[in-house]
Amino acid sequence: MATKWKQFKLLDIATVSDHRVSHFTGEKDYVATGDIELNKITGNQRVNYENRPSRADLIMDENDVLFAKMKDTVKVLVGSKDTENKIFSTGFYVLTPNKDVAKEFLYFYFLSVDFNRQKNLLCTGATMSGLNNVGLRKITLQLPVKNDGTPDLAEQKRIVATLEEAESLKKKRAEADQKMDDLIPALFMQMFGNSARNEKGWNTAELGSLCETIYRYPTFYGFEYSDSGIPVARIGNIIDPGVLDPDLSHYMFISPEINKRFPRTILELLDIVMAVRGDGSTGKRIGLVTSENLVGANMSPNLLRFKTNANELNPIYLFHLMTSGPGQALIDKRITRTAKKTITSKDIVKIDIPTPPIALQNQFADKVKEIAMQKEKQKQSAIQLDGLFSSLLSRSFASKT
Repeated sequence: MATKWKQFKLLDIATVSDHRVSHFTGEKDYVATGDIELNKITGNQRVNYENRPSRADLIMDENDVLFAKMKDTVKVLVGSKDTENKIFSTGFYVLTPNKDVAKEFLYFYFLSVDFNRQKNLLCTGATMSGLNNVGLRKITLQLPVKNDGTPDLAEQKRIVATLEEAESLKKKRAEADQKMDDLIPALFMQMFGNSARNEKGWNTAELGSLCETIYRYPTFYGFEYSDSGIPVARIGNIIDPGVLDPDLSHYMFISPEINKRFPRTILELLDIVMAVRGDGSTGKRIGLVTSENLVGANMSPNLLRFKTNANELNPIYLFHLMTSGPGQALIDKRITRTAKKTITSKDIVKIDIPTPPIALQNQFADKVKEIAMQKEKQKQSAIQLDGLFSSLLSRSFASKT
């Protein structure tokens, strides 16, 4: 027999929690909107009663569900024993479902397109648009119901079980992706050891003697950018996981005539670029040129270009050395700490780095390429899983006629 569905106002089947922070001793975890990802708390701030932020005022009980008020923000969490010991931001709504409504059903509904479309349309405010109590009272959802028109808890739980299975596959894929991200640093340490201590006793050489180019043009400024031409890489174009963004729509451009005036910073495949100024970027924002889109691009004076001598130094080895913890320690020693952190090419070229046999470096680079190919396969699998999960959510919460 087909399942019956009935439309309810959200606040007819759940109530807004009035559980607020009361005086406490010691410290507690404060969870802001940015600290939640896919039913998981990923960060927090330790606060006491006196110094807690003004927004730190909500308590979430075990049977509650919360979602972020802000427009275009999907942050949802199901209550548990653990959440009862934390403080949550008033940037969330905390709802307590009625006894015949499963909290997990509400959790998945708050992830759905139907709910977020309603929420976004009802959000108000020019700068920080968000849902208020007036808008919350207008949100509706459909629930499976029994013959008497009351919510069918058993059917809700059946739907939840299907969605939880799909969500579990997404989480397992995310865990596999994280393990893959951790694999290359572990492989580097296994093959080459701690670079700062050179614990495997490799020969060392100054970085400048191993590179064809370590250079930037301080005079690369004073001209107008355009909407087309030669792309110019800037610090902001270095994206995770340490690559130069291949999407040219994110770049500024210069004319070919200007580009010719700065030949030593015209980028080639597998060049490395590194930020040379800025407190949060100097020596830390490092990107590898992996896309043909960027071959022939130029770069701002805030970046330093590295082109290795491939017969002595594999660029993949150098990149992972520079981005490793021990490699960062080597770079950090050369950073000048004045009004702004800076590092110059004359300091960089003097860094002594371990130089394992080039055959071993090349072997490492080959393994990195194999891992990258596997990561790409996993990425495509993740896209498919996301699509299936979204489709399942849509079917579960689409309007029933």
